[in-house]
Amino acid sequence: MTRYLIKRVLNMIPLLFIVTIISFGVMQLAPGGPEYVILSAEADAMSDPAAVEALREKWGLNDPIHIQYFRWVGNMLKGDFGKSYYYRLPVKDVLGAALPNTIRLNVIALFFIYAISIPLGVISAVRQYSKTDMIVTATAFAGQAAPSFWVATMLIWGVAMKSNGLIPTNGISTPGINFETYGWLSVLADRFKYMLLPLTVIVFGGLTGLTRYMRSSMLERM
Repeated sequence: MTRYLIKRVLNMIPLLFIVTIISFGVMQLAPGGPEYVILSAEADAMSDPAAVEALREKWGLNDPIHIQYFRWVGNMLKGDFGKSYYYRLPVKDVLGAALPNTIRLNVIALFFIYAISIPLGVISAVRQYSKTDMIVTATAFAGQAAPSFWVATMLIWGVAMKSNGLIPTNGISTPGINFETYGWLSVLADRFKYMLLPLTVIVFGGLTGLTRYMRSSMLERM
């Protein structure tokens, strides 16, 4: 078991290296550059080549591409993720602000994924080749084939945009609705409507594979 874990960890190193190269390459291929994002708020600065060049020199954007890459990787290994050009804040602060909500959303999604997929997999196996089995299997295949961004787009278009604002597409809560003023039931209902769309996308994409796995395992036991 220990050898297997060590082998898996060692296999992750070249994969991680390839991912960093692809990520860095995508950023370099993006139109414009970070200097234009930083200076976009200042119309005069955008048309000043000297200001653009000074900013490129300050951020090391004139260095050879391999120097920029190794500096970027080295900073990440030291825990320095740089500064967000868009938010004008350290990346760690931007990620830290979103992390609690991300963890909360994924924990709730994980609960629903297991709560739905395990019974579905068992029922599908017990009723093998029935209409229920075919519907569950077809839904599982559809969930694995459909990209998450496409499912999310369809939900925004087909559900949120036709709900007359009842189901929001961004944010985490309605300002002013808190436990002290409205009580826990109203707060939970408000939080739920904000989480409904992202939760549906995560659960739909996650339960498909687990449902098929539970069905196969149940059939083997039977």
